[in-house]
Amino acid sequence: MIYDIDMQKGSITMELLEGPKAKDVIDSAEDPLEICGKIGIAVAKLHSAGICHGDLTTSNMIVCKDGSIGFIDFSMGDIGADTEALGVDMHLLERAFSSAHSSVVNGYETIVESYSDNMPDAKAVLDRVEVIKGRARYT
Repeated sequence: MIYDIDMQKGSITMELLEGPKAKDVIDSAEDPLEICGKIGIAVAKLHSAGICHGDLTTSNMIVCKDGSIGFIDFSMGDIGADTEALGVDMHLLERAFSSAHSSVVNGYETIVESYSDNMPDAKAVLDRVEVIKGRARYT
């Protein structure tokens, strides 16, 4: 959470998220699908607010002490994101997840399920992911 931005001083005061990166705990978690479900919920909250992350990977997610998922590194993010930008976010997450967490059976599917349950425009975003995949030079 951002608490203050001081443009004159060039400073931002924000919350410190403590915990490991999701990338470092998913594969060894007792219940990796529980974490995947929480990722889907967190991404849905982000996207519902019109925010795209821009680099949505488990390396940019923190498993907080309370078990929730927090996001870091919004350097490529945007506000007021349209369906295309949100679709790109989900496509990147799918590719990153399958690359980094291939041993987690149904992991990405669990993310999509919880995303769909918590994101009002999930169908439009996920349909756009398919369009984006169709534009890929190599699949």
